[in-house]
Amino acid sequence: AWNHVEEALGKELQYTNDDLFWHEVLPKMLSEALQKSPLQFDAVIVDEAQDFRASYWHSTRQIMTDDSDCYIFYDPNQNIWKTKLEFPFKDDPYLLRGNCRNTLNICKAVEKWTGIELECLDDAPIGHEVEEIQCTNPTAIHEALECVLEELIDQRGLKPTDLVVLGAHSLQNTSLRKKGPIQIGNFELREGKEATEQQIPYYTYMQFKGCEKPVAILLDVNKNDERWREPMALLTAMTRAKSMLYVLLYPI
Repeated sequence: AWNHVEEALGKELQYTNDDLFWHEVLPKMLSEALQKSPLQFDAVIVDEAQDFRASYWHSTRQIMTDDSDCYIFYDPNQNIWKTKLEFPFKDDPYLLRGNCRNTLNICKAVEKWTGIELECLDDAPIGHEVEEIQCTNPTAIHEALECVLEELIDQRGLKPTDLVVLGAHSLQNTSLRKKGPIQIGNFELREGKEATEQQIPYYTYMQFKGCEKPVAILLDVNKNDERWREPMALLTAMTRAKSMLYVLLYPI
């Protein structure tokens, strides 16, 4: 969509975090670009459709013919943006209930924290116990994170590419409170960057929704924080972990 707008309209777009740009300006520009330079497909697959707004569906219809197939995948339990689940097609949904990503222990932890039951497959592995670590100050958070990374990488032999640290706020607004990379033991914690041998990626759970890693470490979890309070937020964050989950609790 981004490339088509630039090519069709002859405009160079600049990335921004402004919601108005993503929810209104860019969809209108895409619709205009599709009118000027049409694109149509025999089949369209929409993933994470619970995040779609009415303005997105308009341009989605523009890339379809009358005979196009359209498949929409969505999870109302991950509707963290509180969008209206109104789709342009009225067919009865086919329910996919089985959880294919997480271990039994992660599913149990999700139910404990959110009250939402995940239906794991019968042959799903039990997996490691979910570890909850209570921290009382920023130093304790830093030390706990260092210990977890040392255990996973130095002792268990995992790679930084197997891990992700997730929070509810940008890194500078967490308990670690620092712009740019943060040194955690032998590793740097970097926001929005893929892992390297010495770097561990940090994302908000909103940015990482739809993605997964073998191990997820949740930072500064606190149900008094409005971004952690909603069950959907906790479910979204916790289910990013396929095998191992660590929850660092901190009363900000």
